[in-house]
This record gives sequence, C-alpha cells and structure tokens, in this order.
Amino acid sequence: MDHFPIRLTSDGWVRWNSLVVTRSLCKISAFYFPYDTQVCHFKYGSWAHHGGQINMINTSSTGDISECMNRGEWALVGIPVRRHVRKYACCDEPYVDVTFYITLTRRGGYYIMHLIIPVCGMVMLSTASFYLPAESGDKTSVVIVVYLSQLVSYLVLGIVLPKQSDIVTLVGQYMLVMQLLMATAIILNILVIHVHFQRMHAWKVPFRMRDFFFYRIGPWIKMSNNIAKCKTNQARSSMFRKRFLAGLETVFATAGLAQGSVTSMGDTSNTQLLTDEYSRAQKNVLEQAKVMADEMSRKAYWRDVRAEWTLLAMILDRVFLIIYGVLVTTIVTGIIIRLNFPADIDEVIE
Repeated sequence: MDHFPIRLTSDGWVRWNSLVVTRSLCKISAFYFPYDTQVCHFKYGSWAHHGGQINMINTSSTGDISECMNRGEWALVGIPVRRHVRKYACCDEPYVDVTFYITLTRRGGYYIMHLIIPVCGMVMLSTASFYLPAESGDKTSVVIVVYLSQLVSYLVLGIVLPKQSDIVTLVGQYMLVMQLLMATAIILNILVIHVHFQRMHAWKVPFRMRDFFFYRIGPWIKMSNNIAKCKTNQARSSMFRKRFLAGLETVFATAGLAQGSVTSMGDTSNTQLLTDEYSRAQKNVLEQAKVMADEMSRKAYWRDVRAEWTLLAMILDRVFLIIYGVLVTTIVTGIIIRLNFPADIDEVIE
C-alpha cells in the first residue's frame, strides 16, 4: 500500500494500480485435443459491498496482450472482459464483478506430426495385410506388430494428455477404436488362414457356403473370373476321366472284333482258347486302366478341394478388406467432422 497508493478523485473514482501477480488454477477440457481451446476465468468483485456501494466497470472490452510472450504449445488468442451484475438469494442488492476470460488455443502441429500421422500410417499397414496371400507366414505377423506399435502410441498419448476421468478425448476415442479394429483384423486374418488350410482335409466347401460366397458375394466383389476358372478346371477333370475310360473301352471293343475275325478264319479248335486268353488279358488291362483313372480322379478331387478352399479364402479376404476399409474411413471422417470446435471466442465463453 505504501508503494502503490490508492488514488481517490472528487467524482468518486478509485484507482489502485498495484503490481500483483495472480496465480490460479482453472479447469480444462481436452475433449478436442490437440485442437482444443481453453478458457480460464479471473473474476474480480466484492462480496462485502454490493453494487450500490462499489460499482466495478471494465475500461476496455479486452485485456492487453501486447507484452505477452507466445509459447510453442499454446497461443494466446485474447482476453475478453465482461461485466456482470448478479443477484443472490441472500440479499436484495445486486453485486457487480468484472471477469477476465483468458483464452488459449493449443498448437496441434507437434501432435499431428508425431502422433496422428503415424497412427494413420499404422492403420493403412493393417489394411494392407488383407492383400497378403494366406500361404505367407507374415499375414498375421504384420498386423500383430502394427497392433503393438499402436499400443505404444496409445501409452504415449496417455502420458501427454491431462489426467481427466470425466471425458475421453476424440483422439483417445479414435485410438481406442483403432485398437479394437486392429484386434478384429488379427482375428479376421486368422480366420482367413484357417479357411485356406481347410484344403488339407478331404471335404469340399459346403453347398450353402459355396452358393453364398461363390455365386452371390463373388460377382459383387469382382471375383467372377476366379470362380469361372475354378468351375472350368473341375469340369475338365471330370470330363477327362469319362473320356479316358470310354475311349479305352472303345479300343478294346474294336480290337476284340478284329481278333474274332482273325480267329474265325483259322483252326476252330483253338478259337475258344484264344478268345478266353484275350478276354482275360483285356480284362486285366481294363482293370489297370480303371485303377489309373481312379488315381487320376482322386488327384483331381484333391486339386478341386484345394482350389475351392483357396478361392473361398480369397473371397473372404476381399470382403474383410472392404468392410475394414469402410469402417476406418468412416471413423476417421467422423472424428475430423467432430473436430470443428467453435473458433469464435464469444461462443467459447458462452
């Protein structure tokens, strides 16, 4: 008081230019992190004297920020000043206060460069895992490595964010959903690999599953050429076996007629003996040919089984890729839309 006296004038003005450093704590809301705008309130008024005794006014609508120093993380937008006249339940007289709204905006470039963009790159890598063939052993390994990398980023985000339990930031929601999507991608890739290696068993794709994925989903995702190729190979294998046996029987029938015509011109006493020996030889050769045809048919069956399960795994991979890509795009777009926080200071104050 001795160094900074109060100035009184005859018209009732009271001025006290005191060099006071005011420190205060203000509640922040990091929901829009790293694009959040924080407003700290400094309220000056008297509880002991009502408005009829002390009338406080603001000489300027904004505070002076010309001498303020800008920091790298925060930008001082402005200090709006508002005068309020309030009535309380205890008293009939109004009470006057002047409130300073210190408005700060976070500079989000650092977090975008070191947090948001890397996470987007990780999500793109997890999406690319559906392009890897099921035969490769790195199909699930890629997603697991990306999942662990994003988990580290999520832990870093928990360190830089304010410790608040009442809200969850948009970036936190985004990374949490991305974690769940990556976990889902791991499960889907494991499912695709499981379907692919069903070809090691002796059963084909069930009829209903084949009808749904091959003839309903397949054309919709541009897999008609692969399905047609698989059907053509199966038809060729079945037709080859039938033609092979039919041609062999035709050859033997023709040879039998020729042999009968030759023996009919010779000694009749040996005709029956030659005919029986020829019939036995023909029967043995035909049985061996049927064994060969059955072996070829068995190999063709296994080839068809492998082709069907491989094709089903490819269709599932394509379907999961489309669904996963749509989900990621929708979530990222929704978060970008929700980041349209109010830029007007008056709206932030209200």
